[in-house]
Formats: sequence, structure tokens, C-alpha cells
Amino acid sequence: MVEMAITIAVFMTLLLAIFEFALLLFSWTRGVEATRAGARLAVVSAPVIPASPDGEASVNCGTADCGDIFDRMQRILPELQPENVTIRYRASAIGDPERPVDMALFDVRVAISGVTRQLAVPGILGVPLVVPMPGFATTRISEDLHTPGNG
Repeated sequence: MVEMAITIAVFMTLLLAIFEFALLLFSWTRGVEATRAGARLAVVSAPVIPASPDGEASVNCGTADCGDIFDRMQRILPELQPENVTIRYRASAIGDPERPVDMALFDVRVAISGVTRQLAVPGILGVPLVVPMPGFATTRISEDLHTPGNG
């Protein structure tokens, strides 16, 4: 009987550890997908912060209104806070060389950092344990919508 109690305790601990690790990996995957969705939306939306056609501008959503970009990211990763999101616009030299200057291309980088996740199983046992998530970033190039002859 004692052997069975020890075996069940070890098995349940292992089972809960596997469950917790799967939830942690799921959160990390949501972090990656949140940056992808944010970058896709940032590329096709008006810039959050003005950037010159030959420079770089960066903004933290905690100090600026990132609007729909942050909202979409938070739908994917609910524990995300505005101060965890940074958006950078940097001028890009690719695309049609005859493109008008006012239609500059940018590479847009959306990054998250400083996000933490509280583990469920230790919390149930009364020992809150918080794990920091790694930083994630996605860079997309704004689309060149200028075609020669269309002005």
C-alpha cells in the first residue's frame, strides 16, 4: 500500500509538471503570434508615430496610443500590457526606385518584452511562482503599393 501511495504521488507530480510545461509553451506560442499579428496590422495601418522617409522612430505603447495594434495583440495574449509592446519604424531602401518620396517604405518591428506568466499548479498549492517570458519580435516590410503609370 505504501508503494502505491508513493507511486501515485510521483506520477501525479510528473503529470502536473507536464501539464504546466504545456501551458507555458502555449503562452510562449501566443506571444509569438501576438507579435506577428501586431506587425501585420502595423504594416498596413497609419504609423503610430511619425517617421521620416530616411530615419527611424520607435514608440512604446505604454507612452503612446497604439490603438488597434495593441488591442489585436492583447486578444491573442491577454496578459500583455501596453508597456510591454514596442513598435519601431525604420526607413527601407527596397522596392520600386521610381516610387515617390512621400510613399517611403518602412520595416516595422513589433516587439514584446517583460511579460510574465504565473504558473497554475504552484499557485493552487499556495506557492505563487512567476516565470518571465522571453522577448519576442517580428519585423515586416511595408508594402510597396506604388505601381508605375498609376501616379
